[in-house]
Amino acid sequence: MPLPRFTRLPSDEQKRIVDAARAVFAADGVDHATYSEVIRGAGISKSSAYNYFDGRDDLLDIVLDEVADRLR
Repeated sequence: MPLPRFTRLPSDEQKRIVDAARAVFAADGVDHATYSEVIRGAGISKSSAYNYFDGRDDLLDIVLDEVADRLR
C-alpha cells in the first residue's frame, strides 16, 4: 500500500502516477515491469517515488485493487 504522503497528493497527481503504473504493468507484464519504468512514465524522481511507495509492489497493489473494484 502507498505511504501516507501519497494520499496527500492532489488527486490528479495520484491518478497520473497510477495511470503510468497501469500502463507499464500492462505493456511489460507483472514479472518484467520495473519500478524505474513506472517512475519514468509518471514523470517523478526516484527520491519522490520512495516518499510515496516502498517499491514496485506498492504500485502493483494499487493497480490490482482498481481492477478488483471494477470486477465487483
